[in-house]
Amino acid sequence: MDIIGLDLDSVLGNTAYAIDQFIYDEFGIRIDPESEDYVIERQPHITEDMQAAVCEAIENGELLKDIVAYNYAEHATKKLRNEGLTIAIITSRPSQLRGMTVDWLKENHIAYDLLYLVSSMKKYEVIQELDIKAFVEDRFDILESILENCGPLDYGLYSVFQHWNKKFSNDQIVPVADVAEAVDKIVDFRRWRGYFLTQCAGNIEKFIKEYQDGKSNM
Repeated sequence: MDIIGLDLDSVLGNTAYAIDQFIYDEFGIRIDPESEDYVIERQPHITEDMQAAVCEAIENGELLKDIVAYNYAEHATKKLRNEGLTIAIITSRPSQLRGMTVDWLKENHIAYDLLYLVSSMKKYEVIQELDIKAFVEDRFDILESILENCGPLDYGLYSVFQHWNKKFSNDQIVPVADVAEAVDKIVDFRRWRGYFLTQCAGNIEKFIKEYQDGKSNM
């Protein structure tokens, strides 16, 4: 059974807003949400002590426990489930937050089958191990790490739009507005790929004509 991988923070839930709100509540500082350098360390007036406080709030779960799920996250994961696909959520959250993360997924009705908490740059190892067919992520450096170590996945790599990744591009990474659009593209690509292999028997000219004419039953 094909496995589709999804990141969690800033893909299924609005973690960036939670971080912004924490910094404002604790220190009275507003971060520009549209900054192309949306990295805490680069923000004006953010001291090392403030950075440490943010990291501690993430490590102990205080900052992440009440993040708001995007209103299309439930629909997107259920669409994958309805297509008979296995869903693996691969997040870089600390391992001690597994129980809290499971509770959050349940409370927000997010469909999934597998949950991995690994460091950001180790996500590709899980993708290799599980032979994941597509992955949806908000961090471009992670997607490029996957591409470098795993090559292009069968159903694609997808970069969910956030202001911190809008300046990056790669022909083998598909930009999408949100996880729902990524899921739509994954499902459509999978169907057309199956049609190409079965109904068109690998004949690319026939496939292109069928696709353009809309003659398939996809």
